[in-house]
Amino acid sequence: MKKKRRLLTGIWLLAFAAALILGGCGKTTTISEEIDQTAEPEATPAVFQGGSLTLSIDYGYDKYVKNGRYMRVLADITNEGADFSGALQVIIPSHSREKFMYQKEVSLAAGETKRLEMAVPVGSSANRYNFLLADKEENVVAKKTVKAYVYRESTFFTGILTDDIQGLSYLSDNQMKTFYLEADTFPEDVMGLDSLDILIINDFNTDQLNEKQYEAVKNFVMQGGTLVLGSGSTGVKTLAVFDDSFLTGTMGEVFSKDTTFGLNEERLQEIKTQFLEETLEQQTSAPEENSLNQLTVNAIKKDILDIHLEGATTLVKEDDVVLLEGLYKGKGRVLLSTMDLGLDTGLWNTIGREIAEKIADNVSISRRVRIDEETQGNDYSYLKHSVVDMVDEDKIPKVGKYIVVLLVYVLLIGPPLYIVLKKLDKRNLIWVIIPAFSVLFGSFIYGIGGQTRQDDPYIGFLTINTQNNGILNQETIFGVTAPYNDDYDLNFSSDKNIVPEVEINNYYHSSTTVSEDSSYNIAVKYGGSTTQIRVRDYPAFETVYFNMTSSEPAAGEVASSLSFDEWKITGGVTNRLGYDLKQAVLYAYGVIYPLGDLEQGQSVTLDEKESILTINPGGIYNNDLLTKISGGSPYGHPKGQRTENVRWYYAYEYMLSKMVSRADQGCYLIGFSENAESEFLEETGLDTNGASMTVAEVPVDLTGELGTLIPRVDVYMQNVDGAYNMGGRYIYEDSLSMDLQFGSDERITRLVYSEELNYEFKQISYPNTFAGEILGYNYTTGEYDILFESEQAGSVDIRPYLSEDNRVRLSIRPDAAVIQNYGQVVMPVLSAVKEER
Repeated sequence: MKKKRRLLTGIWLLAFAAALILGGCGKTTTISEEIDQTAEPEATPAVFQGGSLTLSIDYGYDKYVKNGRYMRVLADITNEGADFSGALQVIIPSHSREKFMYQKEVSLAAGETKRLEMAVPVGSSANRYNFLLADKEENVVAKKTVKAYVYRESTFFTGILTDDIQGLSYLSDNQMKTFYLEADTFPEDVMGLDSLDILIINDFNTDQLNEKQYEAVKNFVMQGGTLVLGSGSTGVKTLAVFDDSFLTGTMGEVFSKDTTFGLNEERLQEIKTQFLEETLEQQTSAPEENSLNQLTVNAIKKDILDIHLEGATTLVKEDDVVLLEGLYKGKGRVLLSTMDLGLDTGLWNTIGREIAEKIADNVSISRRVRIDEETQGNDYSYLKHSVVDMVDEDKIPKVGKYIVVLLVYVLLIGPPLYIVLKKLDKRNLIWVIIPAFSVLFGSFIYGIGGQTRQDDPYIGFLTINTQNNGILNQETIFGVTAPYNDDYDLNFSSDKNIVPEVEINNYYHSSTTVSEDSSYNIAVKYGGSTTQIRVRDYPAFETVYFNMTSSEPAAGEVASSLSFDEWKITGGVTNRLGYDLKQAVLYAYGVIYPLGDLEQGQSVTLDEKESILTINPGGIYNNDLLTKISGGSPYGHPKGQRTENVRWYYAYEYMLSKMVSRADQGCYLIGFSENAESEFLEETGLDTNGASMTVAEVPVDLTGELGTLIPRVDVYMQNVDGAYNMGGRYIYEDSLSMDLQFGSDERITRLVYSEELNYEFKQISYPNTFAGEILGYNYTTGEYDILFESEQAGSVDIRPYLSEDNRVRLSIRPDAAVIQNYGQVVMPVLSAVKEER
């Protein structure tokens, strides 16, 4: 018998091993086997056919996509047969249980060609995409699996609109990866530009862009992108579409000038050093000495357009002629070159490198920090999900009444019942009474649980209303949770821009199994009168997350009398937003003022309000800040806490983490609507609960006795040498070389190390506040001087430390013992004063 059992066991083991082996030999492939992520893809559309239908799919930028961004998809569909109605589908596999499908409806008459545009998310594992064309009965008539090249490096993705591709080829360097765009395929929605960090328009007639494409460009800047405009003799056609209030200024005549775009001998030596290092990385031998000697500063004659953007700062200037200026717009930047950016090949390694360096150095902080978040795999999404996942208290079953019912039940069917039946000599009835009591009490428990029992899907949400420059941008993150794994659909009006949340992490999954089937479990279907979410065979009580964005003119504002007095903000604000705010705070350059509830029309001054400093994400967790400003905590039960207070805690944690990590230079009134509602979610008819946060920009008078104040110089900072994390504001070594590149027309007079904006002057239980020295390179003596020492506030005349191009070279030297003990130290905040011209 034992022998027979061993034989059967052996057969089962052999069969299991065979299954494993054969399972690896099927048609299923892995990315590690088929996708070479280092190979250069062919920059041609994927073309495939199904019967009389031909599809040409252009996706990403030359098939490159960025981890954590949205990928542009452009599909041209040609029908050479009978009339066709159906949909284009994109299916995205994932390492998690989600398998997303995007669908856009299409109808084609015989002989007709149509173009569809979509934006789909890119996660770390989404290297393959299945494109399918299905008829209206959802039968697949054509399909193709394509591979995308997921980029995880910190290189700036740069889109270029130009009629002079050869002249701009020098821009593709170690800092920028360039893609040439065309008007007829340029995205009509900002989501299609999401993978780009920089958009350059030079020697290109922008009148070719339609209204939707122009709106996409403007939204790209407002959401953090950097727009670079070339002008000179081609400026009129390049700037043609910018005829509204987005960019205003003055424009004069074109004249010629010999220029090096600010390149001098000092900068040339840096370029030679960079060139040498790059060459040694790419080949075993160094370049010949005479090849480096050929790199010289030679001026070229360029046509210059006399143009100035209102509110812009000069970045490059020669002989009182402005060559490059920059303007902050929303979260992004606009850079305007007064000359055409095209160059002959002989200038690519000199003036070309200088131009590319200036563009890269002036990319918006918002985009730089976003890239850091993407490469590190953290964009604080888990905090948004914490808000969405909160369940209202009245939906949570009250345990007490169930315990009472169960105790009564146990007492009745226990010894008392037995004693009574024994006295009546009816013990045989116990087999009838106990089941009857079970049914009775079970029905009773079911009845009293009706108020908290969840029979239908429910929605949690966080709406963030960001208001600046008279525009209200609304982002709603919402999660749908079902109490079952049955299929269900949710319908919204067709004007809602709904997309699943993008997966962001820094893990490269090289073994993603790729299948070519058309199955999915989460779908977003666009077209017709509705936008539909479809969920199929998804685990019960697992949440699916989505985003919805919209924009409209703002109805109200925040009135302000704020100004600076000795680097401390004074004055007050008035709520004129049109609604009350709960648990409001004022965020100003890293200082938080808890204001409490602020009704519509109510004014409040800061004189008697507490101020809490938060100059890096770690500071958010000091002094119970989040509990103070939200009125609640998920890690305890403060008196009077409600579910909404915990939601507000997580919402503040998310928003402040984002603002502080991006060194936000503004001042904002932040608070919550008491009765959070979301009209578009209520269209579903499901239970909804969540939070609605307002982030409204507040004007501040920065005029001081000595000039205009710059509360924080972060936007001017350029890391020269040393380990520095911009998002965390951490220095990791005992020496950091940092440049402050001011605009060439900014008359900087003083650099300030203030008590109000630095941890080391506050009673903060933070172990690695700055301790050490801040030195500046003196261009008069050629040596570094000590400007500031930790915990010794002050200001210095900065003019001896300004270079010809208005740059300050700082050497920040933390105490070596602090670095050794904690591994990092918080970068100090510096301020500045400039004279008005």
